[in-house]
Amino acid sequence: MSAPEGLLTDEQLARNFADIAPPLTIDAALLEATKCLYCHDAPCTIACPTHIDVPAFIKKIASGNLRGSARVILDANPFGHSCARACPVEVLCEGACVLNDRDEQPIKIALLQRHATDYVLEKKLKLFEPGKPTGKRVAIVGAGPAGLACARDLRRHGHAVTVFESKPQPGGLNTYGIAEYKLKSDVALAEVQDILDLGVELKTGVTVESIDQLLAQYDAVFVGVGLGSTKQLGIPGEDLPGVIDALTFIEHLKTHPYRETTVGRHVVVIGAGNTAIDAVTQAKRLGAAAATIVYRRGEADMPCYHYEYELAKRDGCGFRFNAAPQRIIGNGSGGVAAVEVRTSSGTDTIPCDMVIVAIGQGERDFVVPRNDPRVFLGGDCANGGAEIVNAAADGVAAAKKIHERLDLRTNFAGIESPNPFWLASGPPTNTYGQVAKAFDQGWGGAVWKTIGEPIINVFSRYGSVDLGQNRMMGFNNIELISDRPIADNLKEIAEVKRNYPKHAVIASLMVESKREAWHAIVRQTEDTGADGIELNFGCPHGMSERGMGSAVGQVPDYTCQIVEWVKEVATIPVIVKLTPNVTDISYIARAAVKGGADALSLINTINSIVGVDLSTFEPQPSVAGKSSHGGYCGPAVKPIALHLVSAVAGDPSVKIPISGIGGIASWRDAAEFIALGAGTLQVCTAVMHYGFRIGEDLIDGLSNWMDERGHRTLADVRGRALPRVTKWEELDLNYHLLAHIDQDKCIKCELCWTACEDGAHQAIRRLERRDTGNGKRGPVVEIIEEACVGCNLCAAVCPVQDCITMQRVPNDYPAVSWKQYAAGKGKLAPRSEQFHTATWGSRHV
Repeated sequence: MSAPEGLLTDEQLARNFADIAPPLTIDAALLEATKCLYCHDAPCTIACPTHIDVPAFIKKIASGNLRGSARVILDANPFGHSCARACPVEVLCEGACVLNDRDEQPIKIALLQRHATDYVLEKKLKLFEPGKPTGKRVAIVGAGPAGLACARDLRRHGHAVTVFESKPQPGGLNTYGIAEYKLKSDVALAEVQDILDLGVELKTGVTVESIDQLLAQYDAVFVGVGLGSTKQLGIPGEDLPGVIDALTFIEHLKTHPYRETTVGRHVVVIGAGNTAIDAVTQAKRLGAAAATIVYRRGEADMPCYHYEYELAKRDGCGFRFNAAPQRIIGNGSGGVAAVEVRTSSGTDTIPCDMVIVAIGQGERDFVVPRNDPRVFLGGDCANGGAEIVNAAADGVAAAKKIHERLDLRTNFAGIESPNPFWLASGPPTNTYGQVAKAFDQGWGGAVWKTIGEPIINVFSRYGSVDLGQNRMMGFNNIELISDRPIADNLKEIAEVKRNYPKHAVIASLMVESKREAWHAIVRQTEDTGADGIELNFGCPHGMSERGMGSAVGQVPDYTCQIVEWVKEVATIPVIVKLTPNVTDISYIARAAVKGGADALSLINTINSIVGVDLSTFEPQPSVAGKSSHGGYCGPAVKPIALHLVSAVAGDPSVKIPISGIGGIASWRDAAEFIALGAGTLQVCTAVMHYGFRIGEDLIDGLSNWMDERGHRTLADVRGRALPRVTKWEELDLNYHLLAHIDQDKCIKCELCWTACEDGAHQAIRRLERRDTGNGKRGPVVEIIEEACVGCNLCAAVCPVQDCITMQRVPNDYPAVSWKQYAAGKGKLAPRSEQFHTATWGSRHV
């Protein structure tokens, strides 16, 4: 492009394209910062898609801490520099400012943000460092705000990142598509350089043709390619010289000296979105005598922001509403003469010598693998076209999810899954629709509801134990295995595996105890493409009465025999699900190992009757006035499950992976199971209570905890607690604790005294209630130190966090266990001897 001579001088052009909102001076910034009310749960922060802590960064400006202010901004939004200049703050943070409710001007948040971020940009301060290398590699397609925001945060986590960009320069629309008077390319590129300096590898001029090729080389891929080219008008004459799309017009202006961009004397811009406004105002500022928006609908229907519309009017741009373009008329010399439009009164022509088309962008013709958990999307290609801040938010969110996936990626007995959280066999895994929905919400795997010859279930199936306001602390079911035909289940398993190839799909099986029956069902199952088989030897009700489920899992020989039958034909991993309804679960685990099991899952449900309706004396759940024992699960069984998982994981004869089951409802529960040796976590009751959505919290919580603790992979955590699990006879008798009451936190409820006096060791003394002045009461209880055995009961019943703590009482005696003491090989410290020989009466004389 080349501009006609003599339109505007260089000085005029420079003035026209100067920053539309000049930066604040130091004094002006300090004055503006002091106006902020520092709201709690600030509406401005909520309104920001990246949720920058606006009051926090403004507070730091007020105190002169510009570096700290910029860090708050850029920590949340890697494109805080650009957003300070080009973000539609009038409808976001500034629009949400509470000062608007007082009919006052809102805080100038954008200018304050620019004040802080310009400071670090000009000083070339480096606020962030790359994380410790993880050995994981991520490819990013598209070097716009979404892709680079994702890259920045992945580098902070320590992952290697390569960004592929088809254009010569990075930055996306920040570099090529934002109006020059809002955001100049040199600022956009300087902001990008800060991200690249973290060690991001950038490959420009590269068009990625296949995501599959990248997946063969990288652990994950983020796609942030933006939208496609400007949509066509579909009218005669749009291919005439002098007709140009808005993005091409703006890109040329931003990548060349102003005088090198062609502009007509009379310019028509077709469209009324924000890009159309950028085009018409810049045409006017380049020197067009007339620049007019032509829009087929009315003024109230304009999709641009109102303040953009007002800006264009101030610049002298014209507007023709309810004028639908019909054709572009040529001038006979290879140029444009006019645009013909249809109006309510007929046909009209608008003379012009240049037409800029700005009616939106089409979708990019880019194939992304469906349902592959290694592929993530963000930015305009995902949200249909939004603001810089939305793209940055997408990139930050994707980086978080990618990091969690790389952090939690699991290989369990050769079965790979994006994370260790699997749905346990049960009602949530009964159909394709349920499992597909769970995978879409982040779950790493699913164990299909147990398949066997169809059965008939009763109608009343579930009962629960509530604790105060906590529902379903314990959950009982008398439902049996799947009541759907085997063929239907297998067909849907195949469909799930076909559509979600990177997720773990396990088929739970239960058939009669005959070799040919097991051979048949295993072969049928393998034909589905399932990743593994789980043998349900744990179901404690209904099926056990038919010689299946726990009737097999309670007998080591039966367990070993059926596992051997299955292994005769199975070519995929075989997981044996253990019942807790045995004296010693290790015997059954060893039998499964002897039979050739590849992994174990435990525990299945516990025999139970959940309760009795005292008005009818019917056990619950009631079926026509009667009930049977069922399977007990939920949070109440977690301690039992943890014990049994540790028992199996700590057995030197059992050296195969363990999938932990039993009351898992939070990431903390999951971490405890992993610490005691579990490789994956199976969840059922919590999903039945809260839905598949809890998976996000499980994944997010576990990943965050691992990051905070410095654990890079699940292997760093797995089994870490096992060496600390021992027999009672090995515990140190000379390890002494004493309860301590923080009287400043005590609320005088005396629950500790009641518990200790009636239920433990009478080691708390009640005191006379007294007023110490200032409306405060003095202590009402105190520890009798010579009687306290450090049992923890008082701390357990205390309703105030950390009011009662157990504190170590040091002594100079070496550790001695009961086993050593009984053998005469150790000496008890005086305090241990006191409690070993004392009686209740002697301690309370």
